[in-house]
Amino acid sequence: MLKSYIIENGCLHEAEGALDIAGLRKARWIDLCNPGDDEIALVEDAADIALDAANDYEPFQVSSHFAVDENQLTMTGLVLMLREGNEPHLLKVTFISGRGILVTVSEGGPEGLGALIKEGDAACSH
Repeated sequence: MLKSYIIENGCLHEAEGALDIAGLRKARWIDLCNPGDDEIALVEDAADIALDAANDYEPFQVSSHFAVDENQLTMTGLVLMLREGNEPHLLKVTFISGRGILVTVSEGGPEGLGALIKEGDAACSH
């Protein structure tokens, strides 16, 4: 699943329109959940970044999950999420910051980090 978000009037909103290279280049945040190869290639082209997790194959240790190069900062971490019925679980998320955009990549969650937007929407609608 691929979603993109823009900032309008100080609030984060899901972008409308096509999720093509031109549309994604207007985004400030791109959220990928269980992405396919085509979605990964599209986002890499649009944002000019690599979507590889930092040390994806090592056991999870905080110090080993950061990577920096001239184009981006990559960090992989665990985020506590709630499933239906308020059942907690840890979701592995890669955060990539580069060229004025944030990209998040997660696997195993039902809707990526988009669920967090719902929490913030109430604050922006007032």
